[in-house]
Amino acid sequence: MALGVSLLLLFSTAGLTLSPVTIIVGHVTFCIAYVAFVVRARLETLRPDVEEAARDLGATLFGVVRLVILPQIAPAAIVAFALAFLLSFDDFVVSFFASGVDISPLPVYIYGMLRLGVTPEINAIGTIMIAAALLLGVIGFVVALRRGIVKQMTGAAQGD
Repeated sequence: MALGVSLLLLFSTAGLTLSPVTIIVGHVTFCIAYVAFVVRARLETLRPDVEEAARDLGATLFGVVRLVILPQIAPAAIVAFALAFLLSFDDFVVSFFASGVDISPLPVYIYGMLRLGVTPEINAIGTIMIAAALLLGVIGFVVALRRGIVKQMTGAAQGD
């Protein structure tokens, strides 16, 4: 709640009208720490000798970033995006305090509908959200299974 109120005070003090831009700024402010934590953890595991080898083989700085660094941090970037999306999607307080009258993000819209009572629309939205989460989980598991990640994890856990 403190982040939502402080963002509202910041926007009103700066003379900004609440709009989609303030919602984006609020959610970026909220999620940037999580993204930085995940990506930084991956960046610390990068091996500088691979980058140096690419430079020795004639790659430009842009080529090293595109062909060596980005493929190595891509999984962390995807995880950071998913984490930021889920945290932002679930954060009602920032959405409530950073949105104006004209726009209503989904958590604020659902809250507004819940004040009038549970309707079939709320049940449908909840069902769609649960189905999407289950579908994404199953897709992630199938991809991990095909890449052998699940087998590696269970083999390592059994001491193989």
